[in-house]
Amino acid sequence: MSSSVESSRLFVALPVPDAVQARLATLQTDLRPRLPSRAASWTRAENLHLTLRFLGSVANESIAALKLALHAVSAGTKPMRLAAQGVGCFPDLRRPAILWSGVKGDAGQLEKLQRSVVEAAIPFAQTPAERNFTGHVALARFRRLRPRDVERLKTFLSEVARQRLGSWQADEFLLIRSELAPGGSRYTTLAKFAFRGGISDAT
Repeated sequence: MSSSVESSRLFVALPVPDAVQARLATLQTDLRPRLPSRAASWTRAENLHLTLRFLGSVANESIAALKLALHAVSAGTKPMRLAAQGVGCFPDLRRPAILWSGVKGDAGQLEKLQRSVVEAAIPFAQTPAERNFTGHVALARFRRLRPRDVERLKTFLSEVARQRLGSWQADEFLLIRSELAPGGSRYTTLAKFAFRGGISDAT
């Protein structure tokens, strides 16, 4: 009998409503023709989300305890207004690796929530937390870009720098399992955590 511990690749995220996902997908559609076909791996619209904490591999036997820890965070969190605006690159435009849309929250509520999730996940996380959290939705991961591709990307970013991409009221966050697959990651929601308390296992 094997002694290996079964585990899952998990992260905690805020969902993005369909209307905002559609507008972000339009940005992807506008940029795609400007770059070579294999220049980027594009996030599918239904997978667009705002990651609060990537946990890495978590033992399945620990997931129940993780849910309880996250429930305590949601119980002390009020619904908040969020807005997606503008597009940028990590780490910068000299070495663009990730294309993202920025997300801002009310009066630091988003940053406070992220810190609370990070603290609650300390006993479970297998990867280090972000040093400087920036609310964002990842739209694409770039492969090698040629200098002329980077110039086209810069032009695109200047065109959409101030574009408002939608606002919404966030009233829950999710615990999600990510499974790597040839066609892109498959996401399964394991639990939903409603702000001001409440947890419901996904079905």
